[in-house]
Amino acid sequence: MDPTHAAPPPATQPPPPPARRPRGRWALRVLGIFGTLAGLLLASLLALWLWAGRDGSLPQALEWVAEWSQNHPDTFGTLTVSDARGSLRGGGHIGRLHWSQNGLDVRAEQVQAPWHSALWLDALTGQGLHLPPLSIGTLRIVDQRPPTATPTEPLQALELPLPVSLAWQVGQFSYGSDPVAPSVSLQDLRGRYRYGAFTPDADLPTEGLAAGQPAHALHIEQVHLAQGQYQATAVLGAQAPMPLALQLTGLATLDRPDAPPLALNAQAQATGTLAGAAAQLQVTAALAPADGSQDIGLDALAEILPWAPLPQPV
Repeated sequence: MDPTHAAPPPATQPPPPPARRPRGRWALRVLGIFGTLAGLLLASLLALWLWAGRDGSLPQALEWVAEWSQNHPDTFGTLTVSDARGSLRGGGHIGRLHWSQNGLDVRAEQVQAPWHSALWLDALTGQGLHLPPLSIGTLRIVDQRPPTATPTEPLQALELPLPVSLAWQVGQFSYGSDPVAPSVSLQDLRGRYRYGAFTPDADLPTEGLAAGQPAHALHIEQVHLAQGQYQATAVLGAQAPMPLALQLTGLATLDRPDAPPLALNAQAQATGTLAGAAAQLQVTAALAPADGSQDIGLDALAEILPWAPLPQPV
């Protein structure tokens, strides 16, 4: 064979490109993982919601908190609860509740908290925490905390993340450093607390607080102190300068050794601000016989600097 007419070598074929895995498969896997996690989360929340509605969930949750508090006495204090029944969603009854921390001791007995499911839904959706009436048979606070040389830091604001409303009543309330002879002893307290947009009240002038601004409002419809019965209303702005207006009225009884008891009309007012070191309050008080006679009477005027060290100048 003529070498000049030799057949050319066969052409080499390029290797086939590697097979590509479809990108959609990875996306489906990622979506599957997130879907599984979301499903587990929803299932856990549903199980928690159902458990919270079961009778007995309230004492069980309180027992867990009490056990946890035993290991955190300095940061949380210690809590003990007995004779509790009910559910977290529906509320219930607590026979005795005791909380203490660093010399501050709080005891509550015969607590009735009739919650409902809508309360939690309103809170989770940002509509507010509107609590049903809370009833406490006895509330005792004993304060034996040692005095501190560090001055109290003045308030600058006292805002809450949600609107709050609560009606409450307390059969007996006491406060003081001596558990046997408390400094303050009150009976038959009943009132309402509300936090939200301020609504002006013609009967309670409030300077520096405009309609719609966030404010705390406390209405004490009834309280018995010694031999008197009183009512009070207070409004406190939540933002600086935290304007305050307080009004108290009542009927007191004065025992006299050689005469019948004397009924006295009592009135007191306080106005001013609470925010910052320069805060000050003007307080007026008056006592006068309920029958309109002038046998006895008292008028007092004072200026209080809430954050100034004691004693304050008269």
